[in-house]
Amino acid sequence: MGYIKHPKIKLFAESAIEILPDYFWIIPSSSSGKYHPAYGLGDGGLVNHVRACVRFAVECFRLEWYSSLFNSDQKDLILVALLLHDGAKSGIPKKEHTQFNHPILMTAYLRDQDNLKNIISDEYFDFILNGIASHMGAWNVRDGIEVMSKPKTSAQKLIHFVDYVCSRKMFEVNFDAEISGT
Repeated sequence: MGYIKHPKIKLFAESAIEILPDYFWIIPSSSSGKYHPAYGLGDGGLVNHVRACVRFAVECFRLEWYSSLFNSDQKDLILVALLLHDGAKSGIPKKEHTQFNHPILMTAYLRDQDNLKNIISDEYFDFILNGIASHMGAWNVRDGIEVMSKPKTSAQKLIHFVDYVCSRKMFEVNFDAEISGT
């Protein structure tokens, strides 16, 4: 949360995190163990995956290209989308395994939360929801049918890229390392 600068966007993020399903805090990031590095497996693995995504995005924002591509509010909105992107990973209510359509479930869940709707503008709310909805990228097809949208905007593409990198077994994150220069 400390990376989010805009007070209303931060309040939205805090409010949205408070209403995440209880399982979010304890399940692994991959129900099969096939995907995600070691830090994402076991109890609290999903939270670690989300933390890794936020940290990786902050590192991307240190690069001149990303820093100049997005304004401060857009960076904050990207971070919020990453914080929430897997919030309904096991469905609502919780199912035994990861739900393929969890991006759709999460956006619908957030849309149904009346307490969130007036914290930020509709434009900012839609920015977050569209980032969540498209975070699966090319893994959006089920039984040959495109079920979810692919990323279209630069922000959506960054959200997908960050989630993709942070779900590769070859990458580990040192959560104790400080991020400086942001």
